[in-house]
Amino acid sequence: MRILKTLALVVGAVFTGIMLGQTSPASANTVNNYIIDKVNNADWHGATEITSPDYFAVINYLRGDYGKNGSDYGFRKGVKKPEGVVVHETANTSDGNKAAGEIAYMVNNYESAFVHGFVTGSASTKLGDNSGSVALADTNYLAWGAGPTANSRYLQTEQVRVSSKNQFAQELLNLATTQAAYLKQYGLKPTLGNTSTKKGTVWSHQMTSKAFGETDHTDPDGYWRDSAKKWFGTTYTMNDYFALLSKVYANELQGKDTLTNEVTVSQTAIINATTRNDGLYLNAPYNVKGATRYGSTKTYNKLTVVISKTAQIKKPDGTKTTKYAYISLNGKNVWVDLAGLKIIQTGKTTLINQKTTNLVGTISTATRSDGIYSGAPYSVAGAKNVGNTKSYNGVQVWISKTAQTRLPTGKVGATFAYVKLNNAYYWIDMNAFTNVKTATATLINQKTVSQTAIIDATKRADGLYLNAPYGLVTAQRYGGTKSYNATTVTVTRYAQVRRADLTAGATFALINLNGQQVWVDQLALRSITNGIATLSNVKQLAKTVTIDASQRADGIYANAPYGIIQAKRVGTTTSYNQLTVVADQQATVRRANGTTGATFIHLKINGAWYWVDIRAVE
Repeated sequence: MRILKTLALVVGAVFTGIMLGQTSPASANTVNNYIIDKVNNADWHGATEITSPDYFAVINYLRGDYGKNGSDYGFRKGVKKPEGVVVHETANTSDGNKAAGEIAYMVNNYESAFVHGFVTGSASTKLGDNSGSVALADTNYLAWGAGPTANSRYLQTEQVRVSSKNQFAQELLNLATTQAAYLKQYGLKPTLGNTSTKKGTVWSHQMTSKAFGETDHTDPDGYWRDSAKKWFGTTYTMNDYFALLSKVYANELQGKDTLTNEVTVSQTAIINATTRNDGLYLNAPYNVKGATRYGSTKTYNKLTVVISKTAQIKKPDGTKTTKYAYISLNGKNVWVDLAGLKIIQTGKTTLINQKTTNLVGTISTATRSDGIYSGAPYSVAGAKNVGNTKSYNGVQVWISKTAQTRLPTGKVGATFAYVKLNNAYYWIDMNAFTNVKTATATLINQKTVSQTAIIDATKRADGLYLNAPYGLVTAQRYGGTKSYNATTVTVTRYAQVRRADLTAGATFALINLNGQQVWVDQLALRSITNGIATLSNVKQLAKTVTIDASQRADGIYANAPYGIIQAKRVGTTTSYNQLTVVADQQATVRRANGTTGATFIHLKINGAWYWVDIRAVE
């Protein structure tokens, strides 16, 4: 066959090169940095390869041969088994960043030489004279442009000569994009070719000439060197190109997406992060210029939001992909993948007729099951489903307010109750409750006792209440503990207040005070003992005694000795040391547990009668 006879030939100006050694010094990557900056900040992207019947004429010519003798045109390892890529350049200064003339020449001379595709310095992905990357031949089969050995191993891409700084940078990006796609297509990883070991997947024509000795061409070294020096004041080598291709291969230089098909809407949706987790972005969707990550949907799973607009992502190659929704979240507008939302209605639901209440009701799931929502009732923006009433069947809750929903149609929807549950507030459909009634405080955990205690108002002041403890409707204030500090009282009952909102309040003690049954916070009592102490061995006296506080200090008590009901401490004997007083009685305390306590003497001090321990007098 004529084609096989000329496999070693590289004919015409298309493949003319400038002789250069492979060991060009590595640049400071100024060109690559320029490309990276343009991709990150100016929405540059590498042009993806396009094909055309006109540009694919070589295949039209060869289709018959491929169909009959496809294996004759396979790579050395077989059809669809290339081992890497080779970079060429045309060396034609009249290209002017256009590939049409070069492609036409190659089509007309394909029996002599041709490559798999061309790249230019254009970002266009549309078919035309300035297309960024154009396919010329089927990459499942070999081309002939670098000598028999290289032809049998590698896919080959030709660069046209360009006319400006941006065109040169864009062409390199297009080349890296095209060849990285080739490598991925055939399961190859980028490794720079080694002319000694003859291994690697990324080569230039100069490198294959040196490695296999079948051609004498050095492209694209001279073109890269001169262009980099002219427009960037640096150099550019295969090492630099390999670094660029590797970034593209690793998806580090995909370029920024743009938005298209923006539509203003009014929809209500629920964030669905149960089986997926999507990013939330301020300013723009992910990978669109200006996008700033705000968080993820996992944090807001089952939260109700309003969608104000939708838009579709347009990739750098022009394809349209993911649809995004613009939602309001925590007072901020963010973008999220529309697939991460469950749209429940067109329009939005609002709250009306909000009323403050003081009710209690019992959750019932006998005939229905309702959602429990924080933030707002179901279908209202801000609502977040946190559970179901099935978990709380029979639980009584406090309802502090109610509200109705107005649906997008204008109709009035369900009435919801704002309830306290597990020390937090939630919205539940009012129909989920039975036995709804006005809430009042009640007594719980009541217990009958027989105890003695002392009122302690030294560091606190508590109210004293007739009929019921503070907080109950029937409670009537009787006074305060400050007036009865250090008074001994009997305790006959304890009870805890359950507030109207069903939370537990203080525990109160029912005490006997001045013949009245009054309630006081149990924290106002100290020295609580079971049982009631009494007096025994009461004797009448008629003598004078002298108080002696030189060795001890005893309490002075009105009404009764210490430990006996109504005893009230009014002072100490130190204030009356060596005072001679009249005594008319003595008595011994019999403690509540039946043991004998101290003996007290009844003295007249400053015209009033008091009890002191008998050991306090001579």
